[in-house]
Amino acid sequence: MNVISDLELQQIRTQMLTFAQLQVNQADLAEDLVQEAFLSAFKNLDNFKHQSAFKTWIFAILKNKIIDYLRQKGRFVLESELEDEDTNNSFFDEKGYWKPEHYPSELQGEEETVYSDEFWLIFETCLTCLPAKQAKIFMMREFLDLSSEEICQETHLTSSNLHTTLYRARLQLQNCLSKKTLGEIMRCRQATRMISESHERSLDIQEKVGLKVHLAMCSRCRRFQRNCKTLSMMMKKFKDSH
Repeated sequence: MNVISDLELQQIRTQMLTFAQLQVNQADLAEDLVQEAFLSAFKNLDNFKHQSAFKTWIFAILKNKIIDYLRQKGRFVLESELEDEDTNNSFFDEKGYWKPEHYPSELQGEEETVYSDEFWLIFETCLTCLPAKQAKIFMMREFLDLSSEEICQETHLTSSNLHTTLYRARLQLQNCLSKKTLGEIMRCRQATRMISESHERSLDIQEKVGLKVHLAMCSRCRRFQRNCKTLSMMMKKFKDSH
């Protein structure tokens, strides 16, 4: 543990919170589960053999905490909650072929590939910008390592509905990563416009991803975003005083 800095621990904790909130949809509960995972890790620190990274080890503890909670409380997503998430049609034309703007690009996924911090930021952003219920099912399969049979049993999904949900999630995730890793990073002018428009309408998934990635790297646009919120607050106070 002495080789892990406070900053690294905080980054790991933030990532754990993001994942836990995705699964339980409650900030306070996610905080409790992450806290329990850290307490369990420190109590069992002697069992950490350094055969894997500390992050991998403590995430495994969190995964088990979440699985235990969901099974105990029956809080897995239900089939009826997924009926309105038919998003895959936008990727294909009326004949069922890929639309040119959605052609898949090759994602470098070999085990030996070393990804940059920027790539992992984009990956996490794309993941968290999936429709919440799709993301939950996808993470149960790919991160919690539950089998298809286990997910169907715990969620009361049919195998057909599960396969459809995973298909939609993979379509959107690879599309998001293809676009963002090809260099389509939002510039400040576009980002500030998106910030302004977010006060007037709901941004689509690509806009949310692009804006989130840009804001993570641009302090000036983060300041602009805060100022927009402040302006709205000031106008409300101005209206109330007149």
